[in-house]
Amino acid sequence: MRLMKKGTLTLFLLLAISIPLCAQYVVQGVVTDSLTKEPLPYASVRLKDTTEGTTTGSDGRFYFKTHRSEAVLVISVIGYNDYVRTIRPARNASYKVALAPTEYALGEVVVKPKREHYRKKDNPAVEFVRRMIESRDNYSPYEKDFWQRERYE
Repeated sequence: MRLMKKGTLTLFLLLAISIPLCAQYVVQGVVTDSLTKEPLPYASVRLKDTTEGTTTGSDGRFYFKTHRSEAVLVISVIGYNDYVRTIRPARNASYKVALAPTEYALGEVVVKPKREHYRKKDNPAVEFVRRMIESRDNYSPYEKDFWQRERYE
């Protein structure tokens, strides 16, 4: 009888410990532009330092499951600042993320009216190609005595 109580207690403790470990948490939400409030399609949504994540659909929504009760959510898309926050996933929690556009400063562009004339004089590449053309018969297998071929038609 005593052994049965210990076995039941041990089984209960193992189940009590293992159930939270098997729990799956849902990470879901929508990613939008902070200025226009339009959804951002195909943004990368992932948990930092893991392989868990997904991309947003064409409507900006994302959904995936994780076993982690606390994680760092990273959302990134080209042209916007990254979103990095520590989250605690819950069963029915939904995240609404608004990403701010990134402004890029481009360097100066110079437009020239006419293309520079290509000069062959003093160009080592032109001299190299000229020497290759002159000596191509020296390396042709057709000119060697030890090489033969037959042509089939």
